[in-house]
Amino acid sequence: MGVADLVPGVSGGTVALITGIYGELLESIKSIDGNALKTLRRDGISAAWCAINGSWLTTLLAGMLTSAVLLAGLIDYLLNAYGLQLWSFFSGVIGASAVLLLRRYRPTYWHHWFLLIFGVHAALALSTLPPMALQGGYTSLFFAGSVACCAMILPGLSGTLILVALGLYPTIIAAIAHFQLDILAVFGAGGILGLLLFSRLLSWLMRVHQTALMATMCGFLIGSLNLVWPWRYRPEFADEPSSPVGMINLLPKQYTELAQIDPATTECLAFALLGLLLVAGFDYVSLRSEG
Repeated sequence: MGVADLVPGVSGGTVALITGIYGELLESIKSIDGNALKTLRRDGISAAWCAINGSWLTTLLAGMLTSAVLLAGLIDYLLNAYGLQLWSFFSGVIGASAVLLLRRYRPTYWHHWFLLIFGVHAALALSTLPPMALQGGYTSLFFAGSVACCAMILPGLSGTLILVALGLYPTIIAAIAHFQLDILAVFGAGGILGLLLFSRLLSWLMRVHQTALMATMCGFLIGSLNLVWPWRYRPEFADEPSSPVGMINLLPKQYTELAQIDPATTECLAFALLGLLLVAGFDYVSLRSEG
């Protein structure tokens, strides 16, 4: 999840979904509430820690932070040196995730199909929005943290891409690089509030309208394939070189003609297949553990 959240266009929520921890993630975040504070006052730290699934959340957060710190340089290198292969791998992961989830949560009513199509169009619309120009004030940072962190737990929606669309991606990256604690604190506070509120909504939807929610998320996943298509070309007039926003998707032959770069079609297909097999393996292990 930490690696996925580093890449604009890829969501950590997708990884949580395909690895089978999504439900527990939502329930654990949701459990951080007033009842947990009452348990802390009444029964002590140990009981409150168990009530919020603290060990599980801490382990997950530690893994995300560790991977983000240790692998950020590697991901940046791979995006620049082997971008076609890496985006092909992500395409395979996301495409296979959508197929397997639709098989597991089959749409049965017309409104399920409507939500699936809505999710596709919503993700496509987000990926084609031009970057906004929000000022880096504390109010904007708090709002951006809330929205971006909500997106990070939604499969198919990238929190990093949200920051790009809001025009605050360079601000946050610079704050991380230079340890600007005031910016990071405000952004993090917004993110925590967004997660605590949004996780309750998603948890309720998972219990009451699970198939409808999964249909919408599968739509997000399918729509996000537009952002991870390997053969993308950026016109000379486009801004934000670090962002998928503003790129156009091409066929391998068109990519060769415009970009003057070998499309590495065979390698890309192999890495897409690798992503597909990885998801199939996670799904198999998840089903075995459930059954």
